[in-house]
Formats: sequence, structure tokens, C-alpha cells
Amino acid sequence: MSSTNLPTFIGHGYRLHYSDAGALEAAGYGRVAHLQCIFDGRPGYHRLGSCFLIDRGLGVWDPASKGHGPSVQPPTPVSIRGMGSLLCNFLEWCDVRGIDPRECDYSDHVAGRYQLEMLKGIWSLSGEGLAPSTVSFPTKDALVRAALEREVTRFQTAVRQRLEDRPLKPFELVLAHIDEALHEDDAATQTAAFLVTALVHVPDMMEPARRYYRALLDPLLSESGAAHEVRHALLAVEGIFLLRGLGFVEVSAAEHKSVLLHAREIVAKVLTER
Repeated sequence: MSSTNLPTFIGHGYRLHYSDAGALEAAGYGRVAHLQCIFDGRPGYHRLGSCFLIDRGLGVWDPASKGHGPSVQPPTPVSIRGMGSLLCNFLEWCDVRGIDPRECDYSDHVAGRYQLEMLKGIWSLSGEGLAPSTVSFPTKDALVRAALEREVTRFQTAVRQRLEDRPLKPFELVLAHIDEALHEDDAATQTAAFLVTALVHVPDMMEPARRYYRALLDPLLSESGAAHEVRHALLAVEGIFLLRGLGFVEVSAAEHKSVLLHAREIVAKVLTER
């Protein structure tokens, strides 16, 4: 990656700083005199990011050994500059989104939000989506597939945990599904909606999604009665989720939550009256 074709990201507070190599050598820091450091928006020296660039630049740490093996051949100065640019962009994103980079989760935050925002153009200077290769996936389909698999697994696991070890009864499963949807923050909900509506890019992923919805909806097939009420409540929950995700209607986070709460009241009432 050359300095002339680095991807264009949003950038405000975090910057690569090129120190005076001669001054650093004179001060006894000759080993790192050729490396850049990172300054944040205060402005101030960003210790964690700068230490990462130093470890990479000296060959102390690399993705394969993660610091537990012998020193490796350090990346070239151009590669280090590219890494620094990418790291500054990510740290900026963490600041804006209120995420602590020391505690973020790769699946939820990096792949599930950061990379998708770059792909969709939400996090780019031009407002246009970046090339899939820029966000570390060979194709858009590969990124959507990986993120969708993670999202489906994450959500289904969370729903099952709400049920603990209880049998998967239809009404209880729907209630757990709605409760987990209510627990999600708005950013996670919008990301999930984007992923579900992006199924058109990975049609072979539709079958797992169909199986999940069939497990929820098929036991509720009825023309009247409690199952009929619960089925309609669930259809309302998923309907607003998809309409919002497709961008067909403008729905605020508050209105979305209101629909979910109304559906939950219906299902909870049915369970109470059984």
C-alpha cells in the first residue's frame, strides 16, 4: 500500500506524527527514530496506539505469534504508515461511537459495525462505500456472509440463554425473541436490519434464516385464539424491523420500541391467561 493510494477515511482527531529522527537519536531513542507515533484529538500522545506501531515496527509483535515467538522481520516503512493510517481511523471511530478500543469485541464492533459502516459509506469521508478489500474481505458477499452468520448466531444464542434450560415452547420462545430485540440498542438493531435485508447477496444464507423464522411462526398457525394473537404480534415485530431496514418507512427508535413493547404485552398477556 503506497502513500498515494491509501483509502480515504473520516479523520479529525487522530493523526500520525512524524518526529525529528535526528532529535530522537540524540535523545537515545535511535531504535524507534524511523517510526511514527499517534496523536489524538486533545492533542496528546496516544500511548496505546503508538506502542502498537513501535512493537510492529520493531518486529516484537506480529499477528501470527502475537508476541510469544521470536522477533520477526519488521514490516516496511510504507506498510507501517498504512497500518498507522488504518489505526487512526479506527481509534477515531471508537471515539465517535463511544467505544473503548481496549474492550471492544471483534465480532460485534469491528466486523459487525466498523467494517460494515465503511462498506455502506456511513464511515467514509465521501459518504460512499469503500471497496470490500479495503475492509479486509475479498468481496462484499463475503463480508455480508461473515457478518450475517455472526449476527444470527449471536441473536439466537442470546434468545436461548433467556430461556435457560426450559423446553422451547412456542409462546415462550416468541417472548424471549421480543425481549432480546428490546434489549438491543438502536445501532445494533439497524446493523442487524441491514444484514437481513442484504440476504439478496447471499441467497444460500436464506435457508438458515427461514428455518429460524419457521421455528418461531409455524407453531402459531391458527385462524383464531391465543396462537393467532401471538403470531400477529411477532409479525408486527419483524415487519417494522424489515420495513425500517429496507428504508421503506422512517421509524424512530422510540416508535420502534413502542411497537415491540405493544407486541410484548400481547404475548405476556396470553401466557398469563393460560
